Amino acid sequence: MKMKAWTLSGIGKLDFIDVPQPKIENGRDVLVEVKAVGVCGSDIHYYSEGRIGNQVVTYPFTIGHECSGTVKDVGSGARRFNVGDPVVVEPAF
Repeated sequence: MKMKAWTLSGIGKLDFIDVPQPKIENGRDVLVEVKAVGVCGSDIHYYSEGRIGNQVVTYPFTIGHECSGTVKDVGSGARRFNVGDPVVVEPAF
């Protein structure tokens, strides 16, 4: 199954493309249907410069790591979340 994602294909180049839908791969995974995404400062650097510090992107590069949505599926070991829960994602943890 496919879904849409904004990706960088080069400096200053955005594409809205079909990508494979993520799946539960291990017991602690949580699948989130993203409803809203923030534009982070690092996303701006990746778009305008292709990097932030020593972090250089490889294209295509999916942006939008600060998001919120609804839990669609959970792995067998994901004890804190249930299908239907509203969530926000903090990727730094």
